[in-house]
Parts: sequence; C-alpha cells; structure tokens
Amino acid sequence: MGKAEWTPTADGLDYIETGTLHMEGAPPMQAERRYRWTRDLSVYFDDGRFFHKVPAFGGRTPHFCDPDTYVGTYDFGEWPDFTVSWDVRGPRKDYQMISTFTRRADP
Repeated sequence: MGKAEWTPTADGLDYIETGTLHMEGAPPMQAERRYRWTRDLSVYFDDGRFFHKVPAFGGRTPHFCDPDTYVGTYDFGEWPDFTVSWDVRGPRKDYQMISTFTRRADP
C-alpha cells in the first residue's frame, strides 16, 4: 500500500511514490521512488535517464535494463483509476508487479 503524487513543474510533472513493499518470503520494507514525467508522457528516472513512454490510450511499453527486460502495461479503462503492471524477465529478475492507482477523494 502506498501513495503516488504528481506535482506540476514548468516542463511536466514530478512524481514521487512512497509506501510499503511486500514481497513473498521477505519482511515488508519501506519504499520510495521518484520520476519526472514530461508533457509528451516520457518518464525519466530522477537522475535524468529515460525510463519509458506512457501510451496515451493505454497499452504496452518496454524498458531494457541490461540484462533484464521490463514490459509495462497501462490500463486506463476505469479512468481516473488506472493500473500499471510490469512483467520483468531476465537472468537476474523474474517477477510481475501490479500497481492500481485510485484517486484520493477530496477532503
């Protein structure tokens, strides 16, 4: 369970996700990740490296992180709620991660 926040900037959005990561066979751990989203839906790691491009209407997007391959799938069918799944395969990693984003109700 976690929280994702997008904050407008001059050239797009800063994104930060925080929460607790649960993995089978391991104790829960605190997690945090930051990205920069640009207006053309390109996503960059916080150090400026390109990560992937979000398909505007949903669908698949690849990312190669030598030697492993990540294939993300965006599903906007329940907008404004949406799901992103990542299938990760390679010699070092083999897992699927699914994140469901639900807009927080205004207080």
